[in-house]
Amino acid sequence: MDDLDCSGTESSLFDCSYRGWGVHDCSHSEDVGVVCATSADTSSRIRLVGGSTSYEGRVEVRPVDSYVWGTVCDDSFDMLDAAVVCRSLGYTGAQEYRGSASFGRGSGPIYMDDLACTGSEISLFSCSYRGWGVENCGHSEDVGVVCTSSGQGGTTNPDSDRVRLVGGSAASEGRLEVRPENSYEWGTVCDDDFGTADANVVCKMLGYYGAYRVRGSAYYGQGTGDIYMDDVECSGSEISLFHCSYPGWGVENCGHSEDVGIECNTSGTSLSGGAIAGIVIGVLVSICLLATLIACACKSSSTSSGSAANRVIPATHGHQNFSMTANTIVHQPTVVTQQAAYNPHYNPHQIPTVYQPYAQPPQYPPPPAYTDALTMPTQPPGGNGPQLQPLSAQLYPPSDPAYPPTYIPPQQSMLHTGVLPPVQQPGL
Repeated sequence: MDDLDCSGTESSLFDCSYRGWGVHDCSHSEDVGVVCATSADTSSRIRLVGGSTSYEGRVEVRPVDSYVWGTVCDDSFDMLDAAVVCRSLGYTGAQEYRGSASFGRGSGPIYMDDLACTGSEISLFSCSYRGWGVENCGHSEDVGVVCTSSGQGGTTNPDSDRVRLVGGSAASEGRLEVRPENSYEWGTVCDDDFGTADANVVCKMLGYYGAYRVRGSAYYGQGTGDIYMDDVECSGSEISLFHCSYPGWGVENCGHSEDVGIECNTSGTSLSGGAIAGIVIGVLVSICLLATLIACACKSSSTSSGSAANRVIPATHGHQNFSMTANTIVHQPTVVTQQAAYNPHYNPHQIPTVYQPYAQPPQYPPPPAYTDALTMPTQPPGGNGPQLQPLSAQLYPPSDPAYPPTYIPPQQSMLHTGVLPPVQQPGL
């Protein structure tokens, strides 16, 4: 290996960029060596407490020369700090961090506050912080982390060492980079047609639950080197990105301004594509049912209104029978418009009965005025009976103007039938 270029967040040296296996311009006089930190400086001074598994819990640390454990404040703590903690404990990286004493409150001192790791440190104690024991927190701010482990962020996919995410603030996000099977020259993937199904395959290759978001237009910065893949089209069921359809290795028409990036789901709480499709279908079905119910209700209301307008209701008024609809009562000789009361017992399917009105009654002349009737002779012309004097209007004033006396023809007068004697006027 020659010209190694690691970002510091890789879980393996072989994930770093280099010229290629066996490709070099060196001699053994340039062999490199490293001095690693001992366990006394790292894992033996860090532990996770209060979690349901060994790879999660409240972060606790201790001094080099003491076994009095203390906590770390969540002020400014982020995924870069969590990644350093997890790698210090031998895990490949961090899934998430949790503040506000999510794993319970610790006891004793709070040793570290305002941590600011770059992500490349090999020990949490190599990161920047306010100073040992210098803090302004309470145990309600104790921070915790969830590290990756087998089946949760870890992976056994044989192609997983050929994909990586670079430039993100956490190991679960960044610019997507890939490399050939026989080379360690990393390159990028174009964002043309790159979607959630493609991102899901990548994230599952890296051991995550799936993709949370796709970022195009070099969101995580522009890469360098080759653009190896373009127009990627995955169904979502592939176990490797390299099993998906694409024009060919290195066949592209993009620039690095189109480098695609991905955010992977670390918590397993996002909806799958099937769940999203189920929700969409359910909403569409509900809308269709609602529209159908509204249409039926409107049709039923319209039918009821039409039936009520056309129904025939038999009715009797005085001495006349007539036919009555909901809007018009028709009889001779007058047409009266009124609103009929709704009959709950009406059967719209029953054949209506039409009642014919009686014959027109005979027309009589109007009766004379009251005063004229009093002065009329009591014996018809040509009669042989005695003539009676007219009645005085002053003696018999009308009792009620609303009910004037009815005129009785002379031939029907009881005075000429002999049934009653003639009325004698006073003074006659």
